[in-house]
Amino acid sequence: MCRKSIIISLLFIFSAFIYAQDSTQTFLDLNPTGVTKFLSLHPEYDGRGTIILVLDTGVDMGIAGLQKTSTGETKIIDVRDFTGEGDIPIYKADEDDGSFVNDDMGYSVKGADKIKGSNTDYYIGVFPEKQIINSESGAADLNGNGNTYDKYYMVTFKDASGDWVVYIDTNGDGDLSDEKPIKSYDKEQQFFHIANSKSITPITFALNVYPEENKISLFFDDGSHGTHVAGIAAGYMIDGSTVNGVAPGAKVIGLKLGDNLFTGGATVTESMKKAYLYADRISKERKEPCIVNMSFGIGSEIEGRSEMESFLNKLMKDNPYLYICVANGNEGPGISSTGLPSAADYVFSSGAVLTKNVGRDLYGTKLKNDIILYFSSRGGEPSKPDVVSPGAAFSTVPNFSQNDRFWGTSMASPYSAGVMSLLLSAAVKEYPDKKIPSELLFQAVRQSAVQLEDYSWLDQGHGYINAEKAWELLKKYIDAGEIDKYEHYTISSLAPNMPDNKAPNLYLRDGSFLTGKESFSYVVRRDNFQDQKSFYRGFTIKSDQDWLIPIQKKTYIRNDQPTVVNVNIDKSKMQKPGLYCGRITAFRDDYTKMPEFDMLATVVMPYEFNSSNNYKMEWKNENVGIGMVNRYFVQLPAGQTTMHIKLSKTGNEYAGVRYRIANPQGEPIELSPVLYSLNDNESIEKNYYNFQPGVYEVMVEGIFIADSTSAYNLTVDFNSLKRIDDKELTDNDRKID
Repeated sequence: MCRKSIIISLLFIFSAFIYAQDSTQTFLDLNPTGVTKFLSLHPEYDGRGTIILVLDTGVDMGIAGLQKTSTGETKIIDVRDFTGEGDIPIYKADEDDGSFVNDDMGYSVKGADKIKGSNTDYYIGVFPEKQIINSESGAADLNGNGNTYDKYYMVTFKDASGDWVVYIDTNGDGDLSDEKPIKSYDKEQQFFHIANSKSITPITFALNVYPEENKISLFFDDGSHGTHVAGIAAGYMIDGSTVNGVAPGAKVIGLKLGDNLFTGGATVTESMKKAYLYADRISKERKEPCIVNMSFGIGSEIEGRSEMESFLNKLMKDNPYLYICVANGNEGPGISSTGLPSAADYVFSSGAVLTKNVGRDLYGTKLKNDIILYFSSRGGEPSKPDVVSPGAAFSTVPNFSQNDRFWGTSMASPYSAGVMSLLLSAAVKEYPDKKIPSELLFQAVRQSAVQLEDYSWLDQGHGYINAEKAWELLKKYIDAGEIDKYEHYTISSLAPNMPDNKAPNLYLRDGSFLTGKESFSYVVRRDNFQDQKSFYRGFTIKSDQDWLIPIQKKTYIRNDQPTVVNVNIDKSKMQKPGLYCGRITAFRDDYTKMPEFDMLATVVMPYEFNSSNNYKMEWKNENVGIGMVNRYFVQLPAGQTTMHIKLSKTGNEYAGVRYRIANPQGEPIELSPVLYSLNDNESIEKNYYNFQPGVYEVMVEGIFIADSTSAYNLTVDFNSLKRIDDKELTDNDRKID
């Protein structure tokens, strides 16, 4: 063996050894998702050759973990602010006695006698600290002098090469002659700090010059969220030594769409659209695969019908090589709580898992298994989330941040984006002449996910993401020619909760009306993803539940002709009240037998309160595991608007529980205090008023920091509706006027 081959082999072994040590990386857990094993087998497929675009509150490029890739290249290659938070207006500047001045604005800064452009105009602007005084960072005192009234002047002009350069008074001495020129970030990836002699600089700044708009745009993360997200997806040596994100070899582009002057980094549709259109442009201009992560999701009563969701569907259909990952929302654990824009059909949505290792080492939990976090939004009408991913982690944050432990579906989404980066990094190397459509990649990730016990399809989507299994399946798809065969389908079924009674899945929030004789239909249409006028494909239809019975055993789609899949629901197998969720899958009717599309059916059989039970029900000696949820669906009696709930202990048994209520639209409306074994309260109870007709979901949750399985009693009753037995009536009650 030649010396070069020996060196390469040793490097491979060393890399595999390093990745094998990730078993100790419990603050950002890569083990349960197959990432550690994938990287130990393919250390060179660590995201290199891909770009992750982080649409968020900004990204701090000056901290450990986000400066270099695993191969030593600059990690963050471009930044843009689409919120206007960092906009600095610039005005024509004159030279006056060694200073740049604009008399109309009252601007003046020294240095004109030493800083010279090349036969060019000068422009002056000022960045006041108070411009970020309302941001969530609390870092407006950039230089640490105890006030937030400082101003930092800047002058911009074209240098000898024709590039716009900016001189910024970073030390606040009123003189630019001791400053260095800074170009728009994509030119040379320059960043800077405001000098702070008392502590580490709280925020890293970059900039872009827009002379045609008369502004300089400062880019920074004063919200921490985007920086944390970027570290999960692609951080390298986050702790300065060994801790990495999912895809440490990937490069990052930061696109700011969250304005941190408003609570939560407020985002508007316009800034989202601009950021996505920029991502679309980058995807088409560059050769590297571009994965977008937007960790943003809010509740929506009409899932999949927003303008932003329609925009994303069209964008991804027009550009099948843009891979968009989004958070499924934090409105759980009630069903039908998937947020906007995760219900968009073409995006990839992630729910959140707390791994037992992260739970133990960051939060002191006693989990025996990985659990889906209580707040992770659940599906219903749409087929979301697609999968669940780890959603709690230590990660990168700006220096001002007092906390580097975040959790949410916001953290699960970049984890999924990192897995996508690994898969595309591998595909770039092993299939250099192939471009992988986003929908085929998503299908591989979905179909290879590992099903979690004790969770429904609404909780976990297709299951727990797994990088190793996804790569094996993606290779099979590519080798089978699926790049040129894969199709996308639009599915519609009955959902009475929706404005037009339609949704991608069959969703019956109230199944009490069922007789067992009804049939329901799914209408399936081909989206013509491959742009083929002539098309024929047959399918075998199978259900995973005995109560959900497809009438057709086979079906087909020809050209633009839709197909209809009819199902019966066997009510005899749904005797107990509760949540019933099944999946019907259409397998391709050829040698591949590949799953082509699937359809969910969700039926809620509620508890009915009437005179036979005196409008009251009690559940005694119930048990709920750590971090788990027991669901009780309550049908509001006719004419009733007030409900009473009581959660109580069961003797001396352990309790660490609380309850939640979701309304018939799936929106969370109540969270109770925690009932602990060690506190004095024996119960928690409350009356709720002004309820609207429909089926409410009462959820009893074993808190994730509980010591063990919790025991409890639950009572739900309607005080104003009580049956009075005849023997209780007095003679006066019997009188009829």
